[in-house]
Amino acid sequence: MNRRTTLPPGLLTILAFALFALASAQTTPPYVQYLPLIMNPLSAPTLKWQRLGCYSSWCETGWYSSPAVVNLDADPQLEIVASAYSIWALDGDTGNILWQTRSGHDTRENFESVSNVGRTWPGVVVANVDGTGQPEIVTAHSGGWVAVYDLNGRFKPGWPQRPTTAELRGLLAADLDGDGSSLEIIVTAAIGSKTNTWVYNANGALRGGWPQLTR
Repeated sequence: MNRRTTLPPGLLTILAFALFALASAQTTPPYVQYLPLIMNPLSAPTLKWQRLGCYSSWCETGWYSSPAVVNLDADPQLEIVASAYSIWALDGDTGNILWQTRSGHDTRENFESVSNVGRTWPGVVVANVDGTGQPEIVTAHSGGWVAVYDLNGRFKPGWPQRPTTAELRGLLAADLDGDGSSLEIIVTAAIGSKTNTWVYNANGALRGGWPQLTR
């Protein structure tokens, strides 16, 4: 009489791991064995907050701008800076508004008494633009406006700038000259067959040799 034995799933798993280890073992020194990595499945994400940075009954239309994270107040927690038209600094844990300003303006102006210069297409940039060790916030908008803010939402000296009246759709901060002292701000505009790329120094001055046409 044939007897059929069924192994429990746990034992089958152990045997499978053992066979894998034997198959992966080296037959010459140093006889290294590679064991499979066992990880627990990821749990579903938990929503912490949403729709903060909106108004009482509506939100500004979000375009293609990505938010950025930065430590605004030197505590262990990062904050979020986002822009659709206006620019919002939000507490990362609670979503509470830390400060807000209209595009093309800064927090020294009354939020309700000024208007946005336009929408925000490129992502918000956070970088140590002036080389002082403190990060700055850089945004670019339709209407051709680009601005560098301190962590309190105030314009840095020399900013904002308006190289064109067309919408700015590209934004980058980089050390183009490699001097290590400060970063340059590069913006591109939605203009076809015309000059469409500008490079500014950290102090807001247009860099020599620019603007240019990129092909």
